[in-house]
Amino acid sequence: MIEGKYPEKPRPRIGFSDNPEDVVFIPGNEGLAIIEAVGAREPKLKVGDWVVMHRAQTGTWAHRQVVDRVDVIALDEEAREVGREAASMLMVNHGGCAEGMKLTYM
Repeated sequence: MIEGKYPEKPRPRIGFSDNPEDVVFIPGNEGLAIIEAVGAREPKLKVGDWVVMHRAQTGTWAHRQVVDRVDVIALDEEAREVGREAASMLMVNHGGCAEGMKLTYM
């Protein structure tokens, strides 16, 4: 159980347990993902790109997940200079962005 007040609840997800009818809620706003694979029709993202989630409560407490391109924002190369920890909180703590860092809405 997670206590507290949040502006949004996690989305229900199916298929994360042995019982296909189970619905689970994976919380999490902050997070950095490193692209492991892209679809054949994806023109912009590539394996190894750093991305953050575009919306709140997208389940960033998961170890891995498959997401649509519209659900992520690509970070430019300068994001690597601030490190994974700082980059992971860009969507929640905008004021902590490094000067000159760009969020690229895909």
